Amino acid sequence: MPVRTRQVDGDAALPVEILRAGGVIPTGRSREIIVVDIPLWTALDGIPLTVEAILQGRGSRLFLGLPAKSTDRFPGTLGPGVEVVAGGGFVELPGRGRRGYRWAPGRSPKDLPVAVLPTAWLRKLLQRPRRVRP
Repeated sequence: MPVRTRQVDGDAALPVEILRAGGVIPTGRSREIIVVDIPLWTALDGIPLTVEAILQGRGSRLFLGLPAKSTDRFPGTLGPGVEVVAGGGFVELPGRGRRGYRWAPGRSPKDLPVAVLPTAWLRKLLQRPRRVRP
């Protein structure tokens, strides 16, 4: 069976086989994957069509590929309450008995390839936060 990937911003997306296996996976350069948890109360622009899980009552979890030659350590943020799990982090995948945590309809690894982190999001994540002096 051929590996399904999706071309985004000039980078080929990663294979989805690691997400189909279930369990807990490492994020970052070792798996070429980054996870973005978006709370219900936060709106983000430019959300790509990618593999997504529903965190019942909390929001959604996007699985994205790291662009070629990018770091997996990010000092910036995508928005209030948005959590980015990358280098050195681990995430649990849906389907292991955790109630209220499931693949979004039509957005499981069986339905879609994993898109690459959008360039605009990468720029935001690489920006160092400005310090506010009292």
